[in-house]
Amino acid sequence: MNIQVDKQRTTTAMAEAAPQWTLDGFGPMSRIATSFGDVPAQVLRERDQVRTATGGFAQITKVERYVLEADIFGKCHDATPVLIRAGALGSGLPKHDVVVSPRQQIAVGPNGTGARFHEAGALLARPGVLRKPEAMFTYTRIHCGKPVIVKTEGIWARIDN
Repeated sequence: MNIQVDKQRTTTAMAEAAPQWTLDGFGPMSRIATSFGDVPAQVLRERDQVRTATGGFAQITKVERYVLEADIFGKCHDATPVLIRAGALGSGLPKHDVVVSPRQQIAVGPNGTGARFHEAGALLARPGVLRKPEAMFTYTRIHCGKPVIVKTEGIWARIDN
């Protein structure tokens, strides 16, 4: 079963009813490449332009933020964020530490258009990729009206709408 989340708060009752985390997303300080530079996910807004792997830009049509509290992580361990340390994916990637949902699709390799994508949670066996326990955490999900590949800290992440 999947967790259904409210845009502002996820309740303990929801986690008890459905202990598997299914949403992708970025940690608040994960910087996303935009038309005006790298911007923390927590400040992205509708109509911002994100840089895509094809070299162009895609407009954000919707931003969702999901706040998870400590009791959720205790009951739904799979919701715990994944920290990818700088350089953990080789070739100096990511450039800085990045925190994402375990369901976020991440490219392993420098090329976003031809790379193989893996859920961040599937990368936990690699050195420098680990769970980041938190008492409270906010995931930001962006939508661009179509599937796109965006850059975060030098690595590529797939956004499927």
